[in-house]
Amino acid sequence: MSVYVDTSGFYAYLCRDDQHHDAVAAVMQQLALRRTRLITTSYAVSPTMGLLQRRMGMRVVRQFMESVIPVVEICWVGPEEHEAAWNLMQRKPKRALTVVDAAGMVIMHRDGIKRCVALDHEFGREGFEMMPIVN
Repeated sequence: MSVYVDTSGFYAYLCRDDQHHDAVAAVMQQLALRRTRLITTSYAVSPTMGLLQRRMGMRVVRQFMESVIPVVEICWVGPEEHEAAWNLMQRKPKRALTVVDAAGMVIMHRDGIKRCVALDHEFGREGFEMMPIVN
């Protein structure tokens, strides 16, 4: 079994002040104990780094790159995945879906991944099981 990790999941995991930190940290710990294969996209890594740098500084970016990313498989978004993400975005209401999230969904559909560590409700609306479940 594989689980996709979105920018929102990474951020909540690393930011102890985030309202969802405890729930996401518990999910990530369970996934680690089960040796679950974690997947993300190259499109999700970049905004995660920028968000962490802007809000928490380079120390946390280093922690992300040196401790988290080595245990996550990065699926690189190529031209085909980008085109499919763009097509998915166009089918959604205005501002409902970013290219980062759409690319993640494209990879998840392609690889048969049903679960994700994400806080963005668009993943749930697209039919994926969100971990943790948030309101």
